[in-house]
Amino acid sequence: MKRFLKGLKQSVPIMLGYVPIAIAYASMARQAGLSFGETVSMSVFVYTGAGQMSAAGMIAKGIGMFAIVMTVFIMNLRHIIM
Repeated sequence: MKRFLKGLKQSVPIMLGYVPIAIAYASMARQAGLSFGETVSMSVFVYTGAGQMSAAGMIAKGIGMFAIVMTVFIMNLRHIIM
C-alpha cells in the first residue's frame, strides 16, 4: 500500500498537466452538440486526446461517422510504432 501511495503522489504533477487538455476537449465536445454522456464516453473509449479533439470538430461540421472513425483510426496508427 505504501508503494501505491508513493506512486500516486509522484503522478499528481502529470495528472494535473492533463486538466487543461481535458477542459478544452470537454468544451469543444459540448459546443459540437455532444451530450454529457457522449463526451464522457468518448473520453473513455478514444485513446488519444488528438483523436477526441478531431472527432469533436468533425462532429460539429456534420461529417459522417465512417469518415470520423477512419480519421481517428489513421491518426492512432502512430501508436503502432510505440
